[in-house]
Amino acid sequence: KFADLEPVGDAAKLIMFYADWCPHCKDAKPEVEKVKNELENSNNKVNGKTVEVELVNGDEEEEKCRQHNVQGFPTIILLTKGKRKDFNGSRDADSIKEFLLKKSINYFLIH
Repeated sequence: KFADLEPVGDAAKLIMFYADWCPHCKDAKPEVEKVKNELENSNNKVNGKTVEVELVNGDEEEEKCRQHNVQGFPTIILLTKGKRKDFNGSRDADSIKEFLLKKSINYFLIH
């Protein structure tokens, strides 16, 4: 179901679906990019797990939005092993990192 964006092996992928015209996306996108850059500088590891970050322009990738049931922008999800966890917190870098550190690690362990 998520093959187009599915992470490889035991890795996870944080995906932000956005639209350039969306004011909330204009605030959130630099924060997600900040997390992406920080992860890349730490070898894409969060507590020993590989986490990649991908940004998907919903206007250019409508099929991916349909496949992932994106109802609005921005939508931030975590994919791992064919499972999805939605991020519903504040769209700032610290909150996203906390989500990855705490919730996603538990998510890895219980799935």
